[in-house]
Amino acid sequence: MNMMRQFGKNTLILGGLTVLCVLFLSGGNTIYERVQAERQRDLRMSILRTFGEHFSEATFDGAFARTVTVEERPRDKATVFRYRGRPAQAAVLIAGPGLWGVITMLVFFNTDSKTITGIRVLSHSETPGLGSRIEENWFTDQFRKLDATQAVRIVTRRTGAPNEVDAITGATKSSTSVEAIVNRAEAIAGGGR
Repeated sequence: MNMMRQFGKNTLILGGLTVLCVLFLSGGNTIYERVQAERQRDLRMSILRTFGEHFSEATFDGAFARTVTVEERPRDKATVFRYRGRPAQAAVLIAGPGLWGVITMLVFFNTDSKTITGIRVLSHSETPGLGSRIEENWFTDQFRKLDATQAVRIVTRRTGAPNEVDAITGATKSSTSVEAIVNRAEAIAGGGR
């Protein structure tokens, strides 16, 4: 009889713990989904602003749906946002390997003039003070107005050839990773190569 009572008591405790775990996990998942949805909305707002579209918080969803097409490219680990306005533009959300982890970037293009209009590093795990410099303006600004029909080359010493970008001293792997990601984004956006 004592064994039956102990079994019943253990079953109640285990059942209570299971319910608590399920509630905790579902609550955590709900919070995570909200945060992810807000991040996605912020990202899309940033893309639409970069395209030059004007909107308010209240009109954003309609403006985005009306002016941007979204193409998921899971094989390329990329998403392409194409602007329906003028000039024709695209933004490629793309990820690739860095030195210590994944580098996630947005690469912007003017598809009419076939130029890169900018890059933005969204996340990375590169070495602080070295590879992490890939997100600094002096580095990212070098990509503006590059020819999107030719490969970008990150070099330690410029030769005057088109599409050269200065590498980050001491961060060769991070620099070449950005080069590879930008060149993949060019091919995905339809840069003409």
